[in-house]
Amino acid sequence: MKLNDAITEATSLRPSEVTRSTMIRWLSALDGQIWQEVIKNYADPDPDEMPEYDPSGQHTNTVLLVPAPYDLLYIDYLVMRIDLQNADFERYNNYAQRYQEEWQAYVDWYNRNHTHVNGQTEDGVYYNWAISF
Repeated sequence: MKLNDAITEATSLRPSEVTRSTMIRWLSALDGQIWQEVIKNYADPDPDEMPEYDPSGQHTNTVLLVPAPYDLLYIDYLVMRIDLQNADFERYNNYAQRYQEEWQAYVDWYNRNHTHVNGQTEDGVYYNWAISF
């Protein structure tokens, strides 16, 4: 999913006065968290450094880190943040739960499909560590 697509979809679900630059900062922080807590802990991380997106909008066609079908977490994350900004706590809680479930599904998938840097046993066999939200 591209950064612009996530913002467009989230604002269609939840029209708001939150600016695009704020949403870009939120997505930049989220991809930074994903890189920091998940990707960098595995052999040959891709990308090899934490991404940062310019709030001025220069990165709107940038592909975000989480692939489909797990990329819905970006939309739910933005909607969740908009609901929090609007003090709509019931909606916030609903989207926070959805986001957490999507985050965990992504982390579980990543764990199954990548080799953890600390996952090598003495006999050279790799195993995956569980990381949770």
